Amino acid sequence: MTNKIDLNNKARRVPICFCIDTSSSMGIIVDGFETIKETGNKIYTDQIECKEVNGGITLMDKVHEAIENFYKAILDEDISSDSCEIAIVTFNDTPSIYEGFSSVEEKKEPKFRPIPKSNTNISSAISLSLSVIEERKKEYEKNKISYYKPWLVIFSDGHSSDDVSLIKKELSRLENENLLYVCTVALTENEGLINSLKGFSKNAPIKCKDQNEIKRFFDFLSKSIYLEITGGKTDYSFDLDF
Repeated sequence: MTNKIDLNNKARRVPICFCIDTSSSMGIIVDGFETIKETGNKIYTDQIECKEVNGGITLMDKVHEAIENFYKAILDEDISSDSCEIAIVTFNDTPSIYEGFSSVEEKKEPKFRPIPKSNTNISSAISLSLSVIEERKKEYEKNKISYYKPWLVIFSDGHSSDDVSLIKKELSRLENENLLYVCTVALTENEGLINSLKGFSKNAPIKCKDQNEIKRFFDFLSKSIYLEITGGKTDYSFDLDF
């Protein structure tokens, strides 16, 4: 797990933790064209019945692609690339630290994959993400590095399998005390599942039901980070029609 700090870089840092759902439903095909072949079997993911297929491009593939584009956009801005640090926590039945905090320059192409027949335990994943962020803040303070308010960006397409009441209260406290910015990205068009993702942030979940909207969200995120660093105005709101 990469988690080092470049002490030669004197820029003020902005830590961003991506908390990404890797449960089985993230393997649903969203773009297959001629390559999709139905197996005839039915599967149940996050309480939705789907046809099992071989081939095609999954929702997880689109998230991979969007993250790569996000890294490239950050690297195109010298100011952002010096300041922006990313960590990734993935979750299904259990959470894990996929990558610790490091600069975008050190990041490689993400290769996490959906876990078959797994659940969506969001609460434990957020708890781990908060611990990763808190540890990074301590490292900044130990090394006398200033930093902006951390970002936690949660990506999921389903209903949480565990109790989220306590973690929602903790996130609300952190946001109200201006210690954290939380953004929830709903990777679905199912209103019931979108509603289940409400309450993790004071803002409503951002709906990114297809690959174009996922890409546009990451474009928005890179622009917001740049504005944060340069002192520009940002209201942290994502408009699908911008």
